[in-house]
Amino acid sequence: MSRARIPDRNPVHSLPWIILGMLVAIVASGMPLSHDEAFWLAISRKVEAGARLYDEAIDNKPPSVYLGVYLLDHLPGSFKVARGLLVGGLIGWIGLLSARLSRLRGSLHTTAVTFGVVAAVAVALQTEFVLAVELPALTALFGSVWFVLRHRAIPAALMAALAVAFDPRTLLLLPGLVLLTADRSGWPVARRFALWTGALTILGVGIVVVQPDLRYGLIELNLGSRASAGGWRPSAQLAVAFRSLLPLAVAGLLLRPSATSLRNRTIIWMAAGGLAVGFLSVLPFDHYWAYAVVPLVLLGSGADGRTARIRPGMAALVMTISFSPLIVNALTTALEQRDVTADYAEAAMILGAQLQESDQFVSFDIKPYMAADLPDAYALRSPVSGYLVWPTSRSQEYLDELPSLIDDSVAISEDGGLDVDRAAVSKEYRPVWDLFHERLGDFPCIVETGRVILRFRTERCPVP
Repeated sequence: MSRARIPDRNPVHSLPWIILGMLVAIVASGMPLSHDEAFWLAISRKVEAGARLYDEAIDNKPPSVYLGVYLLDHLPGSFKVARGLLVGGLIGWIGLLSARLSRLRGSLHTTAVTFGVVAAVAVALQTEFVLAVELPALTALFGSVWFVLRHRAIPAALMAALAVAFDPRTLLLLPGLVLLTADRSGWPVARRFALWTGALTILGVGIVVVQPDLRYGLIELNLGSRASAGGWRPSAQLAVAFRSLLPLAVAGLLLRPSATSLRNRTIIWMAAGGLAVGFLSVLPFDHYWAYAVVPLVLLGSGADGRTARIRPGMAALVMTISFSPLIVNALTTALEQRDVTADYAEAAMILGAQLQESDQFVSFDIKPYMAADLPDAYALRSPVSGYLVWPTSRSQEYLDELPSLIDDSVAISEDGGLDVDRAAVSKEYRPVWDLFHERLGDFPCIVETGRVILRFRTERCPVP
C-alpha cells in the first residue's frame, strides 16, 4: 500500500450514514430477541440480582457483553428499542468507516460509497439485525484500521484491544493489523502498535488465566461447547460463508480491484484471520464470517476506477441478486424467531402469574426466553443447558446440584424433550434427562402453550 495521503476533495460525509443507521435501527427495533440476546439479558439480570457471573449465572461470553446488555436494559423504554438504536448506530459507523477507509486508500468517491453501503448492509444481514458480539467487535476493528491508516498507532491499539474485549477470536486478525501498520507507517510504528496491543492482550489473558471464574467461563466453557458442537460440517460452513460474503465479493469483482491489492500481504493475512474465525467457530452461522468483511473492504477499495465490466443497470441487478441469499435467511430467521418468542412470552405470562416472590422454576430446555420475559430473575441459572453436559471441570458439580434445584422449584419449563423416549435423547444429555424424569411425578399439572410445556406442582396449578 502507498504511504502517501490522497487529497480528499470529495469527502465522505456522515449524514447519509446517519440516515442508513436510523433505517437499520427501525428494522432492528422490531426484531424479536435472538437466542443469544435473551441469554445475555437473563444472565445480566441474574448478576444484578446477586448471582456471580460464570458461577451462578453461567455463559461463555466476555464481561463486556453482559455490561453492555445491562446498560441497554436500564435505558428508558423498551430493551428492544435500545438494542435497535445500538445496532443501527454500529451499522452506520461500519458503513461510514468502510467508505472513508476506501477514500484513504485512494478509491474514487463512488467506489468508496459503494463499498460502504455494501459492507453496512451485508453486516446488518449477517447479524440478522440483532446484537451479536461480532457487531461491536467488528466496529472496533474498523476503527483500528482507520487509526492505522491515519498513522496513529496507540489509538489503533486501543481499538484492537476493545475488539478483543468483546470477542477474543479477533486475536486472529491482529497479525494482519501489524502488517497493515508496517505497510502504512513503517516498522517502527508497527512495533509500537504491536507493543501496545500485545501488552493489553497479555494483561487481559493473564487476568483470565489467573481468575478461576473467568478462566472457566471464557476458556473451559468455550472449548467445551465447541467439543460438543457435533463435529466439523465443512459443507454447511462453506455454504454459509458463500452466502455471507457474496455481496462484497461481487462488489469487488465489479469494481475490479488492482492486482497489487490481490497480492497484498496485509489483505492476505487479515483475510486468513477472518476466514479462520469462521471455520474454527464450527457452527454454521452467518455472523461468524463478519470479520472477513474488513479485508474484503480493503481489497475492493484498491479498485482504480477503470471501466466496469458490465453496464451500471446490469451491475445493480447483479448486486441485488448477490444479496438475495442473505435477505432470505434474515427474513426466515426473523419469522421463526417471532413464533418461538411469542410462545415463550405467552408461557411466561402464565408462569409469572403463579410465582410468588420467593419462588423459583427450573428449565429443562436450552432456550432462555422464559427467563428474559419474566419481570424478575426467577430462573435458576437461566436456563439449565449446555454447561451441565459440556466437558469442563465443573460439569459434575453442577449436575450433582441439579436434584436440589428441581426439588426447590415450583415449576418446570420445557419444550417437549421430557416426553420423548430415552433412546431418542443424545448421550451427553441423558444424565440431565434422567434427573428431571425421576421427579416428573412431583409436577403433575401440565399447561401447554404452543411449543412450550409448563409443569406445575399441584398447589401451583393455574386455575382455568
